[in-house]
Amino acid sequence: MVDDPKACANCHIMQSVYDRWSHGTHKAVATCNDCHTPSFFTGKHIVKAINGWNHSVVFTTGNF
Repeated sequence: MVDDPKACANCHIMQSVYDRWSHGTHKAVATCNDCHTPSFFTGKHIVKAINGWNHSVVFTTGNF
């Protein structure tokens, strides 16, 4: 599990969001995980695992 925002853009349909973030001033102060996952270690990894599973199911089945 990584903190690199490029990984978020690669795994699901977030390219336009990533493009706006990477060209904006917010890039200097936060990554995706800073705002979209809990700040404590265990919570962050639990949320990332659950989200990873859910995204895998949705994109594998095409059931958006």
